[in-house]
Amino acid sequence: MLKNNMTLILQLVAYSFRMHTQMIACAIWVAINPVWILGSVFCGFKVGIIDGVKCMLISRSQGKEPLKIKKMEVPQGKKGGKLCYRKYISRRIPRRFLQGNLILVITDIVDSSNLWNCFPDAMNRTIVFHDEIARRLCKEHGGLEVRNEGDSFLFVFTDIPNALDFSIEFYREIKCISSNLKNLYYEESGDRKTDLLPIGIRIAVSKGHIMVRHNEFLEIYGDVVEKTFEMLNHSNRNICILENCLIPDYSWNAKKHLFCIHK
Repeated sequence: MLKNNMTLILQLVAYSFRMHTQMIACAIWVAINPVWILGSVFCGFKVGIIDGVKCMLISRSQGKEPLKIKKMEVPQGKKGGKLCYRKYISRRIPRRFLQGNLILVITDIVDSSNLWNCFPDAMNRTIVFHDEIARRLCKEHGGLEVRNEGDSFLFVFTDIPNALDFSIEFYREIKCISSNLKNLYYEESGDRKTDLLPIGIRIAVSKGHIMVRHNEFLEIYGDVVEKTFEMLNHSNRNICILENCLIPDYSWNAKKHLFCIHK
């Protein structure tokens, strides 16, 4: 018993000595360089205040800007409009996509900024699921994925039926899955957390002169690209389509109720 008490007393003395040593070292450091210490504290406090004010004053909805695509000048000798998109890509592009006239399909998730802010983990899982569906349907309908940034896709197709079949199937599949997810959640540590989020998508489909060039980089030229992004910003939760994409006597013409037709 006495041995245990002596051991405990020695441990307390050692702990007290260590704490006093650290306090003395801190006091010496402040005395030697007070400007650095006070400056660090002030800067950290100032940054925290500024970030807090920004969070209170800036609405989450302001973080969602209309989708735009940066336009750059075309190198000399290249025709077909301004350069709209350029990225490095290692795989070979099928020759059918190197022609002048293509059908462009752009997809986007509605109100994704707020979903990311409110449910980051669930949104991350939902995006993975969303991307798998988009890529599977694109492959089934013979399309080419040109761009994928965040929750937006840019695909090109060589014919209108495949482009519209992809758009309708993608729209309906996401809508069907989201309808079934609306009431699903699981509870963990008393908090309600969604596993996958119900989402809405918007799609824009257009046809025009689009030049796809591929050497070391994949380059997309054509004013129709920017016009398609403008159509997408007009859309809410439907498929915006140019009027020249509606061909008579095709089965999907009966599904015009899904479309917002642009001239």
